[in-house]
Amino acid sequence: MWHINLYTALCAFLFGIILSIFYLRLNSIFVPIIMHISANIIGQIGTLLFLTIK
Repeated sequence: MWHINLYTALCAFLFGIILSIFYLRLNSIFVPIIMHISANIIGQIGTLLFLTIK
């Protein structure tokens, strides 16, 4: 997990709240799961691009 520093932990916390709202509004766990997977994929692509450009 990369939620080590305060900024990243705060972002993860807020994202968790957003995912919870989607779960409560839609009454489905699949939407937050897909959103979480998408966020992780976007983060990985960003990391790979940063490492290849550097």
